Amino acid sequence: MEIERCHTLEFQQWFKFKDIYATKNKAVIADAMSSIDISIPSLTRDWFSRAEFEKFVDDLIIRKIEVQEVVVEVSKKKHRGATKLSSVHGLDNGKRIVVQINELGQPVGEGGHSLKLFLGTIARLGDKMPIDAPTWRAMSATHKDDVLEYVQRKYDIPTYLKEWVMKDLDQKWRSWKYELRNKYFNPTLKQNEQQIPPDPRVNAEQWKRVVQTWSSNSWKRYNDINKKSKSHHKYFHCAGTKSFADINEEETKLQEVKITQPSSSSSSSIANADDIYSQSLMLGKKVKLCDMEGQPVANAIIMSLDKSKMVMGKSSGEEYYEVAILFAYKPNAPLFVKDNERKTVLDAVGSHIVWFRDFVELDET
Repeated sequence: MEIERCHTLEFQQWFKFKDIYATKNKAVIADAMSSIDISIPSLTRDWFSRAEFEKFVDDLIIRKIEVQEVVVEVSKKKHRGATKLSSVHGLDNGKRIVVQINELGQPVGEGGHSLKLFLGTIARLGDKMPIDAPTWRAMSATHKDDVLEYVQRKYDIPTYLKEWVMKDLDQKWRSWKYELRNKYFNPTLKQNEQQIPPDPRVNAEQWKRVVQTWSSNSWKRYNDINKKSKSHHKYFHCAGTKSFADINEEETKLQEVKITQPSSSSSSSIANADDIYSQSLMLGKKVKLCDMEGQPVANAIIMSLDKSKMVMGKSSGEEYYEVAILFAYKPNAPLFVKDNERKTVLDAVGSHIVWFRDFVELDET
């Protein structure tokens, strides 16, 4: 029987598609469907019965819906949400988390780390720490006392730690207000045009009042003074969520390991302890590179801790880390150390450079 060329192509397409369909591979089926016309070809009856074809199309429609659902589900990106510590907030009465305190009166260890994260969640709750208080000192004593009592119900901490808890809450509360102002407050808009943050932790009425404060001329003058003062700061905490107290605690333990080494051990065993300790802290870790203001400008990986290695004409020594930049937060930010081809962060993406150790922050996301 003579078959027209177009009919032959239809047959070839359908025959191929029927084989694909039999594999039950949704991704392959979806790809094939985008290039094949599923209307009945004129010669379909020569190779498929009407019943077979109708069943095939009905099932195909169901498959298409399933594939679309899979594609939508896969395309959804996962983002890290806010730290909630629901397990701590939901602790049964009478149960408390033990916090280890070092000789300087600072919380350390797992319990100490949990406490610091917990205080961060409290500082961001409008019902406990209202953002419309103009300063920490101006916040009511009732709010502070209630929060301290709440913390003591969740953590087994000595009474003398109250001052540390209050100072930590003060810092975290101010950081939270700064974050909200940077993200949602637009100084070019009128008060009634400001967007209310779509965050359940933010009280709408408190937001309106704090916007009124930020829009005042007196606050703008106060903010300008603070910016000038901040510009004179030379050193910033860039060790991520790990506090200096925790870092000091780890270093103390390392020294204890060295002291307790058997006398028969060679000096290399102590050097190995140093290497293992250093590698566990930084080598191969993802980090954020900060500028002189302490703001992250790039994401990178620590590539080497070799202090004698030469990179960009400099040895790492005690001053620099050798890093490989993955991507830039601020592409036009200048590098601390430049060469002929690399002046900005964007120029250095994908290459190895050196960065001041004091301005490297562990990326814990």
